[in-house]
Amino acid sequence: MSPKNIQKLLEEAAQYRKKKQYEKAIEPLRKAIQLKPDKDTVETLAQMLRNAGIAKSFDRQFEKSKKYYSEAEEIYKELDNPAEIFKIKMAIGRCESSLCNYNESILIFKKLLSLLMKTGYSKLISEGSVDVKESTGKIMYYISIAYAKNGKWLEALKFIKAAKHRSYDDYRIGLCEQGEGIISLELGLCKTAVFHLNNAKEYFTDDSYKTANINENIARCLHKLGKYRKAIYLFDLAIAAYEKMGYERAWAYFYRGLSFEALKELKKANKDYLQAVDIVEKSRGEIKTDFFRQTYFAQKLKIYETAVLNSIELGELEQSYDLVQRAKSRGFNEKIETGFKPNPKVGRFWAELQKLKTQINDEYSKTEYVRQSQLENLKYLENKYDRLLLKMKEFNDGAADIILTSSMPLKEIQKLLALGTALIEYYVTEDKLLIYCITKNGFQIKAVPVSKADIQKISENIKLWILNMEQAGGKERDAIKAGFDWYVEKISATIFKPVEEFLKEIDRLIIVPHLSLHYLPFSALINTEGRRLIEKYEIVNLPSPRLLKKTGKTVTLSKLNALIIGNPLGDLKYAGKEARIISKILLNSKLLSGKNANKAAILKLLPDYSILHFACHARIDYDKPLFSGLIVSDGKGCKARIELNEILEIKNKADLVVLSGCETSGGNITPGDEITCFPRAFMYSGASSLLVSLWEIDDNSTSEFMKYFYTELYVNGKTKSEALEMAQLQMVEAGYSPYHWSGFQLVGT
Repeated sequence: MSPKNIQKLLEEAAQYRKKKQYEKAIEPLRKAIQLKPDKDTVETLAQMLRNAGIAKSFDRQFEKSKKYYSEAEEIYKELDNPAEIFKIKMAIGRCESSLCNYNESILIFKKLLSLLMKTGYSKLISEGSVDVKESTGKIMYYISIAYAKNGKWLEALKFIKAAKHRSYDDYRIGLCEQGEGIISLELGLCKTAVFHLNNAKEYFTDDSYKTANINENIARCLHKLGKYRKAIYLFDLAIAAYEKMGYERAWAYFYRGLSFEALKELKKANKDYLQAVDIVEKSRGEIKTDFFRQTYFAQKLKIYETAVLNSIELGELEQSYDLVQRAKSRGFNEKIETGFKPNPKVGRFWAELQKLKTQINDEYSKTEYVRQSQLENLKYLENKYDRLLLKMKEFNDGAADIILTSSMPLKEIQKLLALGTALIEYYVTEDKLLIYCITKNGFQIKAVPVSKADIQKISENIKLWILNMEQAGGKERDAIKAGFDWYVEKISATIFKPVEEFLKEIDRLIIVPHLSLHYLPFSALINTEGRRLIEKYEIVNLPSPRLLKKTGKTVTLSKLNALIIGNPLGDLKYAGKEARIISKILLNSKLLSGKNANKAAILKLLPDYSILHFACHARIDYDKPLFSGLIVSDGKGCKARIELNEILEIKNKADLVVLSGCETSGGNITPGDEITCFPRAFMYSGASSLLVSLWEIDDNSTSEFMKYFYTELYVNGKTKSEALEMAQLQMVEAGYSPYHWSGFQLVGT
């Protein structure tokens, strides 16, 4: 292209810039740079990206804003411009906070604060038109906001006071007064809060949004002081002001709803709660990257919980169940709804990602000969990988899940349920356990008074009872068993017996757990007759009722093909035996063991089989779940791992995946009931159902269990849930304790 055409592109960009259409100015600048890399043009592009970031931030589109800022930062790094990098980093920190990624925001701002302490860097920043004192005050203010949004109020108070001492313009002092007022409110110091908020109002007489926000928070103080009518009056003023400016504040409606509820005006409260939920849904739908949607949503769950309980009090039971579904596993539902999409190979990001993956695997293979420096390097590489993965998603809209799913209507769920089957869905609130029981022709709800803290302890407690009972012997074992039986009866009275009266004609249970109940072995619970649930019911777990539509069909023995991975490292004697037994039951199967069970071979074969069976070690990384892995061979006598993020990238057609390793159902659960774990990864990439374990399993007894399970499933023609029930009962009859059979869980139908 001629210099004349390049000039035309620059003039086009200049016209857009003049009209403040910064996003439109970016593309002609990119084209001009591709044709003729010129420093001035590169600097102009960086400015346009930053301006676009600012504009998107004003529009509260923080995800897009961060994307533009991040691209501008890359350019300023190439230009070696520390002052501009500093400003951009501050902007990115604000975006992270607005996207509810508070820890990342605090990390960014504390690094900037540390940089300002370095004399040489401070001088360089000052020369680049960044005022050190002013920047220090701003950073402390932003750190305070991030701590406040994360509920760490004392830390927030410390930084807001420090920020106020370093502020010398009225606007910044007003912001600090407002911040101190809100923090005081959250600490229960309502009179102190009103004092600071009224002080702040004096600084914002010409700022309608700030005035509305201050009124909203003074109204919250009045609510806490029991002055509900006065609170509603101020909430009305705030909401009217927001609406006039075109803003929607979910929290304003939510808190006004609380005041209506305190006055027993439940229908008015319900209207406000539903309005707040709708605003959250709308805002969440505008966030494209799933990670940011998840962090944003987790902060708003109190709105859903309150709306659910209010609906129940009004007798609007179907409405309450609709809200429960909308509050749970949204990210997973959306992945299932959008269908399988592998991570995009985004240019240099993909190449860098693969390089990091190789380095991580190399470091991981050394960890048997542990040195602290190696573990620190592994952690560093994993952190780098994590951030790069997120950056790939931000820079590639095609990688984002942009379908916002609705809940499944009750009638649709009932239509999908067979006679004799009940779906039991749990929802844990601060002081109640809600149990929804749905059958073909019925819908019931029970609210059990129990705290969230007590529910959170149940799964871990029962696991400890089971493990202690297994390790003890003689009279000690008998005593522990008596204690275990007492505890099972106690928790069964909370978890299961409240809905047992609705299950008289039922022989199959589909359990949709919530939070820590995902890790509860329901098969070990008992009914009112003192019988184990597996003596009466087949039991299936589902992450969401939506998966009722993704029902797999058991493949007959003559049509299935199976890939069996057995004892890749040679250290699990009975895993090898287990794999050989299964390969004899499943005639059309391919058995890989030892060095043949290597990562490259497995990944190549993974998409082609209807049964995938892994009899190997598993490593669950609770801090970084995407790095959880199935431990296999590297083909050279060392270990390798098939990571969760790799499973997410490879389409499979499995009707059943069996992960016969330790704790293969594990993963961290977010407040929105999202779990990054093996079952959800395999299901997202195509699998119909999985058999997984809740705890560390015994190598020998597991081989027996799997023999029973596969025989029932593929020789005797049982369904998966029937085969699991029969295998568990046969283990009981053979004298095995709950440790050996109750930890196996079928996820998916």
